[in-house]
Amino acid sequence: MKQLPDFSFIAKLSPRAGVIAAIVLLVLAALAVRCGISEEEALEHYLELRERVSAKDKGKRWREVDDFLVRKINVNPRLLQKKISRNVDRAIADYERHEKPLATMRSPIVLQEAKKLGGTSRLVLEQAIYYELDDGSMGIRGAWTKPWPNERLFD
Repeated sequence: MKQLPDFSFIAKLSPRAGVIAAIVLLVLAALAVRCGISEEEALEHYLELRERVSAKDKGKRWREVDDFLVRKINVNPRLLQKKISRNVDRAIADYERHEKPLATMRSPIVLQEAKKLGGTSRLVLEQAIYYELDDGSMGIRGAWTKPWPNERLFD
């Protein structure tokens, strides 16, 4: 049998937040009973919904309910891992949007050969950075290595 959500926290909230929490939990209970969705699955869907709704659009009451649900998510190891993965992926995507892209391998012949390789060899070829120094010399380095002080990247 599916476990119904815990309603005991409502007593600690303000009246309006309690009403919002009760509505959210009634929806969760209805989903658990009628649709066979567990509390964990419902919290997983809430995690996705929470990501799509802007934090600035939420009022004080909603934040109280959100804090409670986030605490429930943080207690569940699988949901916590999913939440951390989403946050890290979002942070990496934000970083990549703000950073200047590096000039990495573009040669279709080399990339075709890289596909035949596996693991680190493939990664080294795909992420190689091509640069030129002020004296006219050119070089190739790994994306993870420190650039030369007078390095200019190919565009």
